Amino acid sequence: MSKNYIDTNGRAFVLTNTPQQIEVQINNQGVKSLDEYLKQDICNDLLDNISTDEITPGWCCFWYDEKLADFAYLGLRQGVVHEGDIKRINPCVIVSGNSKGCGSSREHSPYAEKALGAKVIVAKSFEKIYYQNCINIGLFPTTDFSILEYVFDKQPIPLDKFSESMSRIDREIIYKGGLFKFNIEHHKNKQPITVFDEATPLNLLQKIVKNRLSSIYSDHQSNEVSFCHVDLRFSHEYVSPMCISLFESELGHNATLTDPTSIVCFQDHLTFLEQTLPAQKQHLAVQANRLIETQLEFVKLNGLTYYSGRSASEKSAICHNAVMEDLALPGQVIIGTDSHTCTAGALGCFAFGVGATDMANAWFTKDVKFTMPKTVAIELVGELPPWCTAKDIVLQLLTLDFFKHSEALGCVLLYKGDGIKHLSIDERATIANMAVEMGATTAIFEVDSVTLDYIEKMRDLPEHQVTALLELVNDDDAQFDHQLSLELSSVSPSIALPGDPRNVHSLEHILAQRLNTITVDRAYAGSCTGGKNSDMDLYAQVLLHAKKLGLEKPDNIDFYIQFGSDNVKSYCEEKNYISLFESFGAKLIDPSCGACINAGPGVSKQSSEVTISSQNRNFPGRSGPGSVYLASPTVVAIAAVAGKLMTPSEFFSKNEH
Repeated sequence: MSKNYIDTNGRAFVLTNTPQQIEVQINNQGVKSLDEYLKQDICNDLLDNISTDEITPGWCCFWYDEKLADFAYLGLRQGVVHEGDIKRINPCVIVSGNSKGCGSSREHSPYAEKALGAKVIVAKSFEKIYYQNCINIGLFPTTDFSILEYVFDKQPIPLDKFSESMSRIDREIIYKGGLFKFNIEHHKNKQPITVFDEATPLNLLQKIVKNRLSSIYSDHQSNEVSFCHVDLRFSHEYVSPMCISLFESELGHNATLTDPTSIVCFQDHLTFLEQTLPAQKQHLAVQANRLIETQLEFVKLNGLTYYSGRSASEKSAICHNAVMEDLALPGQVIIGTDSHTCTAGALGCFAFGVGATDMANAWFTKDVKFTMPKTVAIELVGELPPWCTAKDIVLQLLTLDFFKHSEALGCVLLYKGDGIKHLSIDERATIANMAVEMGATTAIFEVDSVTLDYIEKMRDLPEHQVTALLELVNDDDAQFDHQLSLELSSVSPSIALPGDPRNVHSLEHILAQRLNTITVDRAYAGSCTGGKNSDMDLYAQVLLHAKKLGLEKPDNIDFYIQFGSDNVKSYCEEKNYISLFESFGAKLIDPSCGACINAGPGVSKQSSEVTISSQNRNFPGRSGPGSVYLASPTVVAIAAVAGKLMTPSEFFSKNEH
């Protein structure tokens, strides 16, 4: 790439809904002409909602170098891509439909595309983290399909074609050769900026960030990219090695971290990988263990806080559970190398996921690239009906046209209203956790007495500091870009059908459609969404009722319950849940992401298998080759003892014989 142009080679890889078109491109080395593109009417058949699980399936992320090119798109839902197929196309542009890059924050996905030779990524719309990761590594993401005319004519693309949709800082980052080179040159030039008038009523997001922003431009505009100071930075073994490699290659092996006391590392994703790898894939365990050891060496070298459970002195927890239980404070800005970092929004934090380049830079600068997002106020009104849960709230919100039409892309969801007071912190965490499934950057709950009670219990803070947190609410006349409302009394038990967490339907409706015949092979109760104290209460509630009915788990059902942290496991021991769970044949698993990332007990082994899960994602291949339904902890536990999907009202209406 020259200063003003991007060179092209005339080849495109166009992702469509038709498997045969993908196969033709693989065999013929891509789409090579505009006529070919238009005649096949490919532009009206573009594949939507391509997740990072499809671009680089979980196991591919055990590598973080050029090898990723060999694995690009191996997880594509049609199952027609094999190792090395897309690399042979050597596309300079990759084309798809809406919501490109949904799901995980893994930077491995755009890195794999860049390693293929791609320079431009064209899509109808992008998920926020994926888009930012592209910019950070020097890819040009665009929604301008006229770019393809340059590609197929093998003409250089003027950088001006990207200027309207790209900020000055993003352009400068690409010109400099990436975010690191930009920060090395400009970090000391960043100056605090003011983007809000003191007299202006502020929403909660604006209150949190107003004194944290900086820019290299004195004429900075409020809608431009700036930088935001962060309080907590965390990563895990799945991504840390890529961060470490970037940090050391750009700054040197002797480079020092800025404020290492606010950097935390976790071993939580791959803890039980070896237990579920088939014999022909055991070699992957060696590669995965290298990731763990690389992170551990970095932790020891820099004296970082570490969660792994490898010794009695080290806690074990899924990163998001630990952030909630031990680390976060309301009003903080938190970044993590995981898209579900948004979980901490339950405490009134501005918390969001970032890629490896953003995190490695944040180790150096203690800030993160930031654009003021649009806000969506969601007013929760009233109380939930019996047997409905926080998971059902999220699933029902996903049925709204606003979210179905991807209008929340990149937004921050601000939860407010009298309905919040009826939700525990755990329940709020479930809702905040799934903000990314709604297309949003994150979610933030207003701070109230429930928040303060939790903070007083979990943190050692002076009373005046706790009381001051009550200011973390939206001002009375605060402005929002969008406003929605949900009557909690209208919520019903819901379910996401296999393939996408946004494919939500009323459980009662689906069962009526399918004549109550949806049987399951496996029930997985866990993950950062479903492994908290309140989730364990729900599993126990179902099993206690089943015990009264004299029910037993069917022999053909595998039932897994996984704790989100050591604290959750201790809670279950105190409540005498352990023996209850075991009496129903549940296999209890220590803290880890496990099955949710296809790396632990609870994953499917065959494409014919059906799982009901309390996790947050069910993209193709996410938890093995089988089909995964998403539901509340209540519905998951009922399915475990009934052997099929059943509404809570039907289950709890059953009486003892």
